[in-house]
Amino acid sequence: MKKITLLVLVAIFSIQAFATYNNIRLLVSTTAKQNYILLIDGFTVGNKYKNGSSYFINDINSATHRIQLYKQTNSIFGGNKRKVVYDNGLFLKANTETIISLNMFGSVTINEQPLGNSGNNNGVWNGSGNKTNNDG
Repeated sequence: MKKITLLVLVAIFSIQAFATYNNIRLLVSTTAKQNYILLIDGFTVGNKYKNGSSYFINDINSATHRIQLYKQTNSIFGGNKRKVVYDNGLFLKANTETIISLNMFGSVTINEQPLGNSGNNNGVWNGSGNKTNNDG
């Protein structure tokens, strides 16, 4: 019985070690003062990730993600309108910070820079638009 329990625990820890994220950070930044909505793989990124006019997402998995950025405006008839600003698949590399910047003229630039081991882990993107803490 002890051997089976030990084997199960080792298997669980092994799977968990392989399922960890590779220190990836995504920053989506806008210079305009308008409201923007960010979607990653079809999930709306919540305000927990938003700081001013920028979104900070730490430890997203290394894969190709569909990044969508919409500009939201209020209609004169009382509704909201969304205009697509950016909609593209983007491969996020391990140990890399990817910065998507939108300037006031609607031009999008993408920059990548390597991350060191001292990454800021404020939260983990869990694919549902919610932030989860590693602290417990």
